[in-house]
Amino acid sequence: KLAAKLTMDELDSVQVDSETQQALLQSAIAQTEPDRAQVPIFGATFNDTLKKIVTQYTLGSANWLRAAQRYVNYMSVRDILYEPDPANVTVNPQCYRDTMDFIDAVIGARINSTDPRASPDLQSFGWALKMLDSIGKPAGGIMKGALYYVGSVDECQTVHAYIPNNSSLLFGQRPHNYVTEFDTRFCRATFELPKNLTDSLGVDTHGIQLSLHWGLCMPDSCHSDDVAAMFHLGQMNISVKTVYCMEDEDISEDPSAIVAVCILSALLAVVVLCTLIEAWI
Repeated sequence: KLAAKLTMDELDSVQVDSETQQALLQSAIAQTEPDRAQVPIFGATFNDTLKKIVTQYTLGSANWLRAAQRYVNYMSVRDILYEPDPANVTVNPQCYRDTMDFIDAVIGARINSTDPRASPDLQSFGWALKMLDSIGKPAGGIMKGALYYVGSVDECQTVHAYIPNNSSLLFGQRPHNYVTEFDTRFCRATFELPKNLTDSLGVDTHGIQLSLHWGLCMPDSCHSDDVAAMFHLGQMNISVKTVYCMEDEDISEDPSAIVAVCILSALLAVVVLCTLIEAWI
């Protein structure tokens, strides 16, 4: 806690009483060097030892983060959400491929090169960050039942995804040897929350079941059924109550829309006719 508040240079000027020094130091040693004997250390030696421990801890964390980054870069999301078995999960293949390419573009893209500094041009994947940004995210007030992660419809609808055929571009261990190109559509998924979870939030729901509403920006190859099935890929088994996607529907194929247009057109014709008769009389 002390190291989180102070820079390494500021540690030299810290005035800490001996009892606090001893408690801090022994606590740090217990976490980083559990086998070390509990030897009292005071004064200037305290700052030197604390610096050493902080440095080791910081470098250890950095190494862990680098290892995690290398691990992520060498795997594809397809290794976790593997391609669905048509007998169990119904996701159309184009929707699955486009969605996996989007996620890989965000977290797992790398260049097949011996140069460790080689990386994909972020500008070429700007569409992926924009798509990610338009997805709904948690806001404040979750403990009060604020479970509407709305997202941005307008931003989602402006995304056009494109990844060229480039065998040196790797998603995990898979070369991207095909062209990915798609527009997007905005979907909203609703999940019913378990009662024990809502009870743990301490929210008075007045007997109403709380639901989580999540705005998603998906490839336009995906439809409502595909999005719902996505939550059953791999080891996931998340029950989705409803999914609604904004579809580009052809009005000529919707009988109810045709009837509505006819009725409104007839009403408009009556209004125009009555206006003309009134003007002539």
